[in-house]
Amino acid sequence: HEPMFLRGGLYENLTYGVQPGRPDASVERVKEVCKRLDLPNKLIEAIDPNSKDEFSWSSALSSSEQSLLCIARALIANPDVLCIHKPTLHVNEKTAKVIINLLREFVDNRGIAQDGVLKFRRPRTCFFTSTRALSLSSADAVFRVSNHNIVKVDVSTV
Repeated sequence: HEPMFLRGGLYENLTYGVQPGRPDASVERVKEVCKRLDLPNKLIEAIDPNSKDEFSWSSALSSSEQSLLCIARALIANPDVLCIHKPTLHVNEKTAKVIINLLREFVDNRGIAQDGVLKFRRPRTCFFTSTRALSLSSADAVFRVSNHNIVKVDVSTV
């Protein structure tokens, strides 16, 4: 599946679904999430809420950059429950580790690059599918789906 981007600037795409003026949509936070995903500086510099540049930022994105921008959009939206299908599919091993660590942090810290006291933030849950074993070591629980059966797997044996 191709990642979907909307008409408009990069900031507008990354904050899609976030209410304007909310702290989740601050330019600083959006850039911080993108930096944490190791997105290239050329993309981070293109994050501008006043930009009228519709698609030039997306014209030469690699499949890895497209995937990372979609993950950034999901983390910026800061949902209570995050469901991602194969977030590490189009990236190398190093970037896969960055993604998995960030998803773990999203759950542990109740969001990414959030202001305020941790204990006052809403809890977060993240479900993701994966074909990489490294992804499983950070999980609280692992389930294997096979032949219409769901079986819980002991994380320590993975």
